[in-house]
Amino acid sequence: MRSYLLIFATILCAQVFGQDLSIYIDSVSVNRIKKNTNPDIVNIHENGPYVEMKVVICNKSGETITISPVSASYYLSYNFEGEKHEKELFPLGFMDNKMVDIRPHQEVRFSVKDDIFYGTPIFSVSKEDYTTEIIKALPTLGFTYKQKGIKVLTNEIRNVIIAPE
Repeated sequence: MRSYLLIFATILCAQVFGQDLSIYIDSVSVNRIKKNTNPDIVNIHENGPYVEMKVVICNKSGETITISPVSASYYLSYNFEGEKHEKELFPLGFMDNKMVDIRPHQEVRFSVKDDIFYGTPIFSVSKEDYTTEIIKALPTLGFTYKQKGIKVLTNEIRNVIIAPE
């Protein structure tokens, strides 16, 4: 009976712990929506549109919460024409941290970057303009931070920047 109570308490603490954290995308910058057709400029568009997200994890509790970026998983997700797409991301620099303490009512910020459509059926080497696809995917863009005992996700995007070609 004690072991059942211990397991129940552990699960309850993990759920409460995850609820004390919130997450949002402070900004998302979208680049390479259109393929560069100028022969004098080196073409770096080969993997389609590129997004950079500035992500914020907030501690809403009155206690310091320790997260473990090195053992966490990070996911970008979006819907496109009724199909959900999810990609694992690797926030270099931030994920090198073994432990990060987030003090009460404080936040931690980091960036993640990826070729949003590369590796999906949406991507095509011959495609020159992804404007329509970006317009359809952006409103559903989300981010998930997941580690043992914690899973926080968001679709909240505070700023969108479309980079000039």
